[in-house]
Amino acid sequence: MKKKNYTIITTVIFSILFANILSIQFKFLEGGNNEDAKSNSQNLLNHSGSTMQTLFPKDLYAVTSWAKKEDVISFQFQTSPLLSIEMWVLTEQQWYDMPYDGLLTDDDGLYTGRDTGGSYTYSPTHTDKWFIAFYNPSSYQTTEIYVEWETTPYIIIRSPNSDTSTLTESTLDVKWKSNIATWVNIDLYRGNTYISNLKESTYNNEFETITIPEDCPDGDNYKIKITDNYHTSEYDFSQPFTIQQRKITILFPKEDNIYVPHTTRSIGWNSLGVSPNSMLSINLYLNSTHILEISDQTENDGDFKWQVWTGVNLLNHSYSHYQIQIQEVVTQKYLSLSPLFTISKEKSMSIVSPSINDSYTQGKMMNIAWETDSKSYKVDIKLIKGTTIIQNITTVKNTGSYSWKIPSSLRPGTDYYISVSATDNSVSTTSQIFIIKPKLKGIPSYNIYLFLIAIILTIAVIWRKNINRTKREFFDSISAFFIASYFRFKFKSFSATSVF
Repeated sequence: MKKKNYTIITTVIFSILFANILSIQFKFLEGGNNEDAKSNSQNLLNHSGSTMQTLFPKDLYAVTSWAKKEDVISFQFQTSPLLSIEMWVLTEQQWYDMPYDGLLTDDDGLYTGRDTGGSYTYSPTHTDKWFIAFYNPSSYQTTEIYVEWETTPYIIIRSPNSDTSTLTESTLDVKWKSNIATWVNIDLYRGNTYISNLKESTYNNEFETITIPEDCPDGDNYKIKITDNYHTSEYDFSQPFTIQQRKITILFPKEDNIYVPHTTRSIGWNSLGVSPNSMLSINLYLNSTHILEISDQTENDGDFKWQVWTGVNLLNHSYSHYQIQIQEVVTQKYLSLSPLFTISKEKSMSIVSPSINDSYTQGKMMNIAWETDSKSYKVDIKLIKGTTIIQNITTVKNTGSYSWKIPSSLRPGTDYYISVSATDNSVSTTSQIFIIKPKLKGIPSYNIYLFLIAIILTIAVIWRKNINRTKREFFDSISAFFIASYFRFKFKSFSATSVF
């Protein structure tokens, strides 16, 4: 008896479990509100239309559309066979947070009623993606639901916005929301002025990548306009955004700059949207006429050292209508012209002193004098012999003269000359050749007495032969005195030298 009771209980438990499994299987097979129900919605790409859908027991179906605050969403539906179903309004976030068991509560959305059919309206409280959901609460009945809707037509451009900044020839992602027709036009405006069509009759998938035209000037008031292809009264403008041209901008020379031939000056620029790996050409123009290629290819590093040169035919003239042109080499697209600037005539310089065949002595002073119209602050002065620089004499202010002491060790010669050059390289020149002669060796001061004594003694010897004895004795005394005086002077000189 006890064994029979256990058998009955076991059979009942298995029966209940089997029934639950079948119930779950039937629920999925009939399209109930399982996890896949969230994808069972239809976007309203048009602001009006109709659709039909089968609602299985515990099934959920929704039509969805973006709508702005205070727009109107109107819908009517009919079930066949007649079946009372629930109507809910959910935001996009509520839709995706919806319980998997399909049992909606007031925390899950806005319950608007239950009916077998009828006409209803809803006015959104804010701009969002709204879901009008129809829920079949029946556990066993299936019905067909026919839905018609009409919403306030709209296009809402979400991107670009006021934070957007882009370059010409760049791609730009345009994003929008809409419930209008299948095809739209996308146009570019600057302020209220039409610029160009970017996309014509493109599919209304709420996303498109466009390319900014290369000829758009810089501006922060560009706007995208999207228009319904069939109802042109339906459109939207984006917020203003910024477009900047890809370009090269020359920073210097500037308008008030004066460049001097032969000096080294910088040509400076910056580039926007031009690859740093690009190669650039630099050319010189005068009165809009090309006169000189400065560089056929230089790196896009923002600086080029130019030794100013205009060509032989223009060196003797000063003009104020020069311009530098910089252009990208490969595409030839990006070109920039500097402001008008001045290149002066070639500067002059002449050395006044030394002159040809002037003679100078070792250890003596030489006055080096020159004349120039160069504004260079300083000049370099060098001594040259033949083709060899003998000495870098000095670098001094460009005052026109300098006193130089010739080194005593400088070798005498007849082919010396002086070079004077402006430190800004604007001008340089050389003197005519001059002579350096050796310094004369003078008689030492302490030998003067000996020299005089020698002369006197020589005369005395000649005279002594012709005089008597008394006079000879007097002469000898005088000679002895001079000799003694000489040696006394020598002794004093030696003593003084020893003391110091």
